[in-house]
Amino acid sequence: ELLNSSLVMTAANWVARCLPEANLIVVEIGKDGKETPVQNHPAITILNRPNEYFSQATMWKAFAISWIIDGNSYLIKARDNYGKLRELWYAPSFMMEPRWPLDGSKFISQYDYNVDGRVNPFDVSDVIHFRNGVNPYNMRLGLSPCASVLREIYADSQVANYQGSLLAHGAVP
Repeated sequence: ELLNSSLVMTAANWVARCLPEANLIVVEIGKDGKETPVQNHPAITILNRPNEYFSQATMWKAFAISWIIDGNSYLIKARDNYGKLRELWYAPSFMMEPRWPLDGSKFISQYDYNVDGRVNPFDVSDVIHFRNGVNPYNMRLGLSPCASVLREIYADSQVANYQGSLLAHGAVP
C-alpha cells in the first residue's frame, strides 16, 4: 500500500503542493519560432476549474499521487451533446488501462476505465494520458518513480509496523 507509506506520500505531497503554484499559459508559436501568449484560452479556464467538484489544486494533487506511485496520470474529458469539452475528471491510474490491437495497427486504440468491475471504454481523444518517460516493459505506459525502491519502501513499512507492535505491547517482543 504505497498510499500508506510516509516515504512515498512525502514525495507525492511535495509534488502535489508545487504543481498548483505554476502559472498556466497557452502559447502560439509563430513561423519564426517565437512564442506568443494566448490570452483567455479555454484550456486555462477548464484547468483552473476542471469540474464542479474539483478545484485546480485538487485535480493536480490527485494527478501527483498517480504520477509518483505509478508513472501514469489520466484525465477524462467530459463533453456536451455538441462534442465541446466541458469538464475534466481525474482517473486513478490503477483504474485506467491503454488498449491496442494485437496486430499493432495502432499504438493505443482506446482506454479501459474499470469501475467496480465494470469496464468503460474511452476513445483515445477523450483521455489525456501523462506518462513519466517510457516504461521499457510496455512503451504505452510511463515509468513509476517508486518501482526501483519498492523493497526499501516495503522494508521501511515493516520496520514501522514492528515498532508499533512493540510499543503496543510494552516493548515486549
